[in-house]
Amino acid sequence: MAAITKYRNRWRCRVRKAGYPMQSKTFTLKADADAWGRSVEVSMEKGTFREAGSPDESGISTVAELLAEYT
Repeated sequence: MAAITKYRNRWRCRVRKAGYPMQSKTFTLKADADAWGRSVEVSMEKGTFREAGSPDESGISTVAELLAEYT
């Protein structure tokens, strides 16, 4: 469930769900924090959640992929 709290004149949304890493993001508007929290929860429930910065999303290759490509 998303928890929205006031943090340094901004709104922080934290989403915690078993089996997934905790996600946190700050917003200027509470409505934006609420919308982001709901979208993260829905993607976790559907099984389509990808953590920001994961290799698939950022274009970073794993060592195994690099070795396979250059050998």
